Amino acid sequence: MSKMYVNVIHRGDRGALTSRDDYFASHPANVMRAKANDGPNSPYMRRFIDQWIEQKNYNGFAYYSVFVSTLWVVPDNIFVDAVNHSRAMYIDSLQYLKEKRERGEVDFVTMSEFADVYNRIP
Repeated sequence: MSKMYVNVIHRGDRGALTSRDDYFASHPANVMRAKANDGPNSPYMRRFIDQWIEQKNYNGFAYYSVFVSTLWVVPDNIFVDAVNHSRAMYIDSLQYLKEKRERGEVDFVTMSEFADVYNRIP
């Protein structure tokens, strides 16, 4: 059965892997930075996750990283949106991924666990 593997990593770890091309990346803060939200709501965020899940149907698997950073969920964060909007989007995206896991659509894994899965792919 094809799966999507989700890894939650700290922003600093991910920053070593990519440049600043993350305006539509999986971190809810990037969605806010790109202004793809309406206050605490972002249908885009859920559709984005669903598109990643769809990739497993083409590739046999999908890998999705969720960035974790506290700067944007504390008062006086660096975004224009209110802190309760930031928190609501963060919570919603994680709850959505949890629902997908409960339905068996995704697995939550560490980097090492995903490496083991990836190395078994023919």
